[in-house]
Amino acid sequence: MKVYIITTEPFPNGMAATTRIKCYAKALMSVNIACEVIITRRTERYGTKPRNVEGINLNSDVPFFYIGRTPLRASNVISRKYYDLYDERKLISFISNEMNTEDVIITYMREHTLVEKILKYAHLKGIKVVRDLCEYPFPNVKKYNNVEKLRKAYFDKVFPKFNGIICISEALLNVALRFKGENAKLLKLPIMINEKNYDYSLVEKKEEEHPYLFHGGTLYQQKDGILDVLEAFGKAKKSIPFPVKYLFTGSVDKSPESIEIKKIIREYNLNDSVEFLGYLSDDSLKSYIKGAKGFIINKLDNLQNKHCFATKLAEYLLSGNPVITTNVGEAKYYLENSKSAILIESGNVELLTEKIIDLFMSEYNCDIGENGKKVAISNFSAEKQGDSLKSFLSSL
Repeated sequence: MKVYIITTEPFPNGMAATTRIKCYAKALMSVNIACEVIITRRTERYGTKPRNVEGINLNSDVPFFYIGRTPLRASNVISRKYYDLYDERKLISFISNEMNTEDVIITYMREHTLVEKILKYAHLKGIKVVRDLCEYPFPNVKKYNNVEKLRKAYFDKVFPKFNGIICISEALLNVALRFKGENAKLLKLPIMINEKNYDYSLVEKKEEEHPYLFHGGTLYQQKDGILDVLEAFGKAKKSIPFPVKYLFTGSVDKSPESIEIKKIIREYNLNDSVEFLGYLSDDSLKSYIKGAKGFIINKLDNLQNKHCFATKLAEYLLSGNPVITTNVGEAKYYLENSKSAILIESGNVELLTEKIIDLFMSEYNCDIGENGKKVAISNFSAEKQGDSLKSFLSSL
């Protein structure tokens, strides 16, 4: 058996989705199952500095290839559409002609029309197809028209065709139980992290003039409650008797909340206290995480957050620095308030403000950070998930 992880995510450099794909591969290879990642379309936008330039690397820790043999998108709109179709045909040809009956496909993508084609041609050859379910389908209602119709069509027509479904949370496991095919197998697999890649003892701590919080996720209100976080930081800063900072990856101008973010920065006079760092290399990211006073994962109470499980949690916990997070979603099943993390109710800006002040002012956070690290090592190590993943795939 060989496992092909098919995705539309950028690779090997990307965000949380890319990290989870790498962990799938590490888990599989730790139990001697061959694995390759196939990226179905060119991910690097024309006119911006590409994070990925290799179209194929079969000698890396995680073998991968872009089906079109390049991650770089064309400058011309017509050319881009042509190559998207060209790459899709190459993918179908690869499934039909290069894969073997005993192989397994794990799909990690949102494009349900392409997934339907993968299911069709894989099943024609007798290849089993597994869906990674790490978020509720079509979570961003604003992005889609008739979102309920799209969900119903997906659950009724596509979902039952998968031979197996891997769920990142208990809530998603319950969703899968409702809509899966009669003979489909289910596996709950939490967030994963490659411990060797997050050995913070191997990197230098980022030294800043002032103590800082660090955020390496999105700048979205729906997903990370970013507006509430900034407001709470602005309020907390007034009660902290020394200068503090909040450092964010990404660009505020590319956030859908950019206008609101800038308004809060002006309102609380945070121009010298908030900094947006853009894209960081892995080593730089780890240095900032290692040097941070702590982190906030502010999951609001909505459909998306009730079902997902933030990969960043594992990365932060492994640093040994404390995490403030909400009681929404899967994290509450692993973390204990004031022992391994600081858990707060969702949407309570005043309580979040208090905890930010405590985080900067209190020494007890050291124990919380160390206990959180133990939770991450015990529960989220990719290699420790290899056996359960192997058993699941073998049972299909």
